[in-house]
Amino acid sequence: PHDAAAAARFDDLMEVIVALRRLRVDAGIPARETPQAALAGTSLDDEETALIERLAHVRLRARSLSQPAGFAQPAATALTERVANIDVALLIGAEGTEREIARQEAEERRLIAEVQRLEQKLANASFALKAPPEIVQKEREKLAGYAGELQRTRNRLTELQGIS
Repeated sequence: PHDAAAAARFDDLMEVIVALRRLRVDAGIPARETPQAALAGTSLDDEETALIERLAHVRLRARSLSQPAGFAQPAATALTERVANIDVALLIGAEGTEREIARQEAEERRLIAEVQRLEQKLANASFALKAPPEIVQKEREKLAGYAGELQRTRNRLTELQGIS
């Protein structure tokens, strides 16, 4: 027999683990470090806590588990994400915030260069006339993708600079 509630709970836990891993990468936290994390909007038993800690390579703050959904930013600097109606926070501290700001600024510069390069390419009448339409369309799609990434990066930078 299939336990739909247990399967849904497992899916939620996997989403939390993936979110914590993504936040670790975003924060540039080395694999050898075990940062603290906090969850709100759920309660975990010991087995679920151990699973998350082992697979996401974090240490969950016990007192955070009983906080209601939509908790305020933890006292320490944190990267946050909401998945499966669970608020996930990876506590990174001031040093981690500075490292993440530097990484995001570098990413912003890279994306600005890509957007400018594609805008110039598409503004070139010779390219637009000589290139096959599917190539021109592909370049427009790339430009839109880079512009979206740039906006997300700028939003992230604004968020980080607000908490630093």
